[in-house]
Amino acid sequence: MTIPVAVIAVDPVHCHALINVGGNDPRVTFGRAKQFASHQLGDEIPGKLWGASSSPLEIRDGKHFMNVFHYIADHESEGAITWLNPEYARFRKV
Repeated sequence: MTIPVAVIAVDPVHCHALINVGGNDPRVTFGRAKQFASHQLGDEIPGKLWGASSSPLEIRDGKHFMNVFHYIADHESEGAITWLNPEYARFRKV
């Protein structure tokens, strides 16, 4: 899949990603992304990959975007592996 990602954080028990779904329904795009990831990781991670609580959160405005961006990026301090799209790296708190 080709989905623009602003930031992603992954640890052993959960992950967060801030993605741009364009004009598409976030639930549909999120569902397809989960399905794609499950297919790609099926041989590496047997069993169920997604918990029942995994669901998309639609960004309301610029302030909400920044709050979610920092929330996800800050998972690095908790041991998560994070990746920031270079286009958005300027938003990272110093």
